[in-house]
Amino acid sequence: MNLARTGLLVCCMFCTSVLALSSPCGKDGMKALRADDGSGFLFYVFREGPDIYFAIGGQKISFPQGTDGPRRFVVDGIFYESLLVKPAEFMKVEKDSADLDILKLQQKYDFDFMQKSPTLLRQEVKLGPRVKSAGDGQPSFTFYLWKAVDPHDSKGARQYFLTTVSAGEVVVLTAIVPNEAADERAMQTFEIYANSFQHVFRKEQCPEQTANTAVPSQWKVNGQAVADTAEQKSVNGFGGHLLVVKDPQAFINEWIKPETPHIDIATNVKRGEIYGAFILFAGCRRDAKGFCNAEVDYMLYKPDGSLYDERKGQPLWKERAPPVENTQLSSAILGFRIEPNDPAGEYTVKAKVSDLNARISFDLETKFRVK
Repeated sequence: MNLARTGLLVCCMFCTSVLALSSPCGKDGMKALRADDGSGFLFYVFREGPDIYFAIGGQKISFPQGTDGPRRFVVDGIFYESLLVKPAEFMKVEKDSADLDILKLQQKYDFDFMQKSPTLLRQEVKLGPRVKSAGDGQPSFTFYLWKAVDPHDSKGARQYFLTTVSAGEVVVLTAIVPNEAADERAMQTFEIYANSFQHVFRKEQCPEQTANTAVPSQWKVNGQAVADTAEQKSVNGFGGHLLVVKDPQAFINEWIKPETPHIDIATNVKRGEIYGAFILFAGCRRDAKGFCNAEVDYMLYKPDGSLYDERKGQPLWKERAPPVENTQLSSAILGFRIEPNDPAGEYTVKAKVSDLNARISFDLETKFRVK
């Protein structure tokens, strides 16, 4: 399936009667599972009416705001959000409204709303519809894909929107893609998402009945620790995730906004530009006054293993403890710039993360390449 190519369009009619079906799994929220074969993640979105199931390919996932709030998650460096929108919010609903007409009106509403915000994404690109035919007890679904881009930076960040009408609501999967190089991954995600998208009608289809493994929500699921990776670990409820981003000050400014932050993980670093390594953490232990006492040691190594830079005893978080379910940005960031005469190859960033109140310490590691 190529969502960027407009094929034969078959419109199904907007039908609110589907809402009469009850939710078999839950009334709201989301649950994510790791696929048995390790190829990606399975998502269940709960609501009034038939619940929704879809899959997304990828290897690494995190939930910046947990799984109890907005349905936001990061898979392999791309930020996603799943939304449910009532058509009455942007149009006068008529009984015989075609799904594609609804999706086009929703697209216009969303793009017009974006233009009222301080965004650089001022150009819309309509990539077209695609229909998934009915079968195996599922209705047909019309998908519509479009994106918003910066007209002055054709290779920079862009935001995709893949929409469909489901049981009287518009289901939106939005993806913030850091650059043109990540487009292929995003398109593969949309392929998997659309092919797997379906309603959950029966209790035996709910995630509690599956044999898949739950994926991490802030490095724990149902109170149980998940498998560690080199850049993401958890010990006794205290978890950390080491990331490298371009322009750390801009990212800090983005993080403190009330809107969802855009996380652009840097795996390839350009010479002469400023980057930063930082820690996302959760679960630091509070003292008697309610404050955390967590530190981080940063080390940056050249391709030959020699030390390039280090910052030790930096404050990870010395402030009042954030809510346990929240992911927090570290106070200290290791800023660096690769100079023209520095060697090419793979650089390694290491971080020793310590919760001094809990007497917990662990090491994190990530890598980036320089040409």
